Amino acid sequence: MSSLLQFTYVSAATQRFDAPALAQLLTRCREHNKQLGISGLLLHRGGNFLQLVEGPPEAVRKLIGRIERDPRHRQFTSLLELRVAERLFPDWTMGFEQIDQALPPSWPGLSRFLQDLAPPSNARAERRAPALYFFEVFRTHMR
Repeated sequence: MSSLLQFTYVSAATQRFDAPALAQLLTRCREHNKQLGISGLLLHRGGNFLQLVEGPPEAVRKLIGRIERDPRHRQFTSLLELRVAERLFPDWTMGFEQIDQALPPSWPGLSRFLQDLAPPSNARAERRAPALYFFEVFRTHMR
């Protein structure tokens, strides 16, 4: 039996997130998600978010409820909910288009998913994972 819940959604930001605001969000979310046993990947591009969160079902559902009520989001749309045996992204990271050079590429927890041509190495082996389809569409078509 699969013991983890994987949830993928998209939303639009209600406010502009510049690089420093995204860095602050990344730091805060990584700390909070670590306490809850949640991992995943958050992408931001052009005012849109795509996020996959995974972890214990109760913790994931609680986090998703908080995100749905968060006034910084609108048009929250659930894309995929799956029970899985293994995490697709074992470390919670965040990828975003670099608006300026406010953050160095080595910033802890920063994913180069939107800049790199290949998916992250741990996801490469999971090429058939349904959620990766959404990440590829987001990377190539959300501008």
